[in-house]
Amino acid sequence: RRHAVGLRLRAFEFEEVKVARHGIDGADGVEDPQLAAAVVDHLLVFNGQGDIRDFPGNYSQYREWKDAKEHFENEKQKAEQQKETKTQKVRVESKRKLSFKEKKELEQLEKDIEQLEAEKKMLEEMLCSGTLSVDELTEKSKRLPVLNDELDEKSMRWLELSEFA
Repeated sequence: RRHAVGLRLRAFEFEEVKVARHGIDGADGVEDPQLAAAVVDHLLVFNGQGDIRDFPGNYSQYREWKDAKEHFENEKQKAEQQKETKTQKVRVESKRKLSFKEKKELEQLEKDIEQLEAEKKMLEEMLCSGTLSVDELTEKSKRLPVLNDELDEKSMRWLELSEFA
């Protein structure tokens, strides 16, 4: 019995050398896959072009890993294609034109923004002049952040609408 196992191991070692020299496709294969699974604890995978990878496991595990990797890459590719399709749909939707109401809103926003900027400039000049009383200074100081928020809000809406104009 020992002699038979030793012969099988030698045959296996010979096949392993053959695989290393000729690649998986050039080898006849191991006669006892269970023995190969029990003995092999890592593989040297020759990918060609001088690319050699060490795989921790036997050939069955390597095939399972490779199949899972291919499946993952296929799923990733499908997800990218779906994402690209969504992007194309968004581009088509973004080429829409403004409605009458949106055009009127855009015109009103331009007027409002101009008016708010003028008021902001006037407030800043008053605050820097040094001629305001404490009460007026406090009142104007409270108005400035509110004014900036309104200006930001209207400017953002103007940007949204101007993309379609």
